[in-house]
Amino acid sequence: MPNNRVKTLKAVQGKKTKVASGQVHPNSRRAKQLQRVELRSKKLEHDAKVRRVAEVHEMDRHLYFVHALPSDATSVSLPDLHQILNDYLNRHEAELVELKHEREARSWRKGEGKGKRETELEKLRGEEESEYKTGFGKSRQHCLWSKKRTAADYPVCTLSHGSVLPDLTLAENVVICRQWVKPAPAKEGKNTKGGDPSYLGRIRLIRIFKDEPSVVVVAQKGARETWQEGEGEQIRHRLVSNRTLLYLAWHYGLVKRLITTPSNCQSGRDAVSTQQKTAANAFEAYLGAVVESLADSGEGARAVHQFIALLLQPDVFPPLRDLIDELNRPPEIIEGDEKHKKHQLQTILGETMGAL
Repeated sequence: MPNNRVKTLKAVQGKKTKVASGQVHPNSRRAKQLQRVELRSKKLEHDAKVRRVAEVHEMDRHLYFVHALPSDATSVSLPDLHQILNDYLNRHEAELVELKHEREARSWRKGEGKGKRETELEKLRGEEESEYKTGFGKSRQHCLWSKKRTAADYPVCTLSHGSVLPDLTLAENVVICRQWVKPAPAKEGKNTKGGDPSYLGRIRLIRIFKDEPSVVVVAQKGARETWQEGEGEQIRHRLVSNRTLLYLAWHYGLVKRLITTPSNCQSGRDAVSTQQKTAANAFEAYLGAVVESLADSGEGARAVHQFIALLLQPDVFPPLRDLIDELNRPPEIIEGDEKHKKHQLQTILGETMGAL
């Protein structure tokens, strides 16, 4: 059927009817068209208003972090960024205390209910604190450890709703953020205002976590594909590119799956593979965070090399330790799947030790 539904008032009035003069029967087809057009116009107007409010809230959040950066600082460390975020979460604390004192002072009853403003501020603080636990921000999830992972693969990368925050740990991104807040005068002589939403696509945005302070998720790369990263991030990317972390993580997930999954497990192959990937992804994210923190601790690559050398020792690296413990179990009756699992463990141990 042809889609000839009238969507605008102009289209209705353009037809040869008496709509303009108001001579329309209330139960006619034209009257129903006018009702649909009116409802559609109100819905679009409401949606546009909601988008504008959300956009203003998002811009205010980003501007808070940019203005919180000291004027003489070129960048901040990740712990300092967490501290700025904590200050942002507690920005209404003084007003909440004042509202509480006013409520207690004017009331002769101890249990007077909270006012609308106080309730809204407490609700907002609770939502933002919950967002901080699951990752402060949303959208276009892209974990630093891998380009092909999703939030389902990382237990700490649970999705949430809300805005992301600018990456103030990179000096180049800080420069772009300050250009966004205080843009240079235009050549045409037009007044340029700071905080233009259309400029936000040039800024690198990240998400950080309360329970995992060393984990960072890139939500938006920004205008540049490559940034001048610190030594820790460069070393981590190099280890990811040469598959060192991926190799260790995959063996960790494989060993954990072989040891923890009973031989008579009836779960499907996809479920077992998912368990292996989940363990490997979590271990890879943990290794990446440790490597980056060691590289930025002051000793640089030397600390990372010592960590990798220590990690690859059979009594330290978790997969090798689990393998040795599993192979040194007291002898039992090994038949069928258990025998095949034992052979797999011996093969993995030989390949891992040979590769290291």
